Amino acid sequence: MSKLLRLLDIIVPRFISEDTAVRRVGKSSMYEPVCSMKDIDPGERFDGIATYVMFNLFGQGLFPRQVGSIRPWVNPHDAQVAS
Repeated sequence: MSKLLRLLDIIVPRFISEDTAVRRVGKSSMYEPVCSMKDIDPGERFDGIATYVMFNLFGQGLFPRQVGSIRPWVNPHDAQVAS
């Protein structure tokens, strides 16, 4: 059953949103996406969190666009330990 759901997840086109860790580029006010928040390990640190919306087709995120502003960095693993 999970293989069928994974296949449907890949082949059904749709818009998705995902929180992403971002890093400041040099000393400018520009940020670049680094990785999904799902891939963060305990103890990792980045400059912020941004939400991206993209079109998902065959498992690939196409035409990413940042929505909203960049939020302060909170490691999801550290937040779970504190509560």
